[in-house]
Amino acid sequence: GLDETYYATQAQIEAGEDKNAKNPGESEEGLYKFTEGTWKWVMENALAQMARWHEKGLLWTISVNLSARTLQTYDFVAQLQTLLAKYPSVKPQHFELEILETEALHDLTQTSETMIACQALGVKFSLDDFGTGYSSYLYLMHFPVSTIKIDKAFLQKIEDINSYHILDSICKISHKLGLKVVAEGVETAEQLSLLKHLNCDYIVTGK
Repeated sequence: GLDETYYATQAQIEAGEDKNAKNPGESEEGLYKFTEGTWKWVMENALAQMARWHEKGLLWTISVNLSARTLQTYDFVAQLQTLLAKYPSVKPQHFELEILETEALHDLTQTSETMIACQALGVKFSLDDFGTGYSSYLYLMHFPVSTIKIDKAFLQKIEDINSYHILDSICKISHKLGLKVVAEGVETAEQLSLLKHLNCDYIVTGK
């Protein structure tokens, strides 16, 4: 049911410890998916959890997965503003909205305008499953994101020289644009070692 929120720990590679993020969201393993009828519930639940953390001085970030369809809801920005106002102890810069890039393709202009309006409220954006869409870098030109999350398919073949060079280019371009890079689905010490060499910023294990 939807009476629970699941969290996955995101670890900062350089620190070698869990540091900055707890991520409720859609799960490829079937925990739950967000629909138009549940996104408000999910966001409010996340903000309520953040309020509890922030009141204790724990400035962790929560990332909520959203489809482009949800982001393009006509009153999305107003709804977000109302929810943020309901939890004044939450620092909006620690609330991240994570977009599945394959769904965000349909209307670049409207999506970008909505994201800019949300950014004005203080929230940040990330692109999930980066590299799987045919226009991945096009999104970086249009969308005001602060983080990209590399699809785990790249990690499964990171020992392959071609996959390694692709990941290297993604990390270098992202860093030149001032973006943080998260690698999803890290399962082995060898993968972690290679990601350190590529200067990847964060990892999510076993996703």
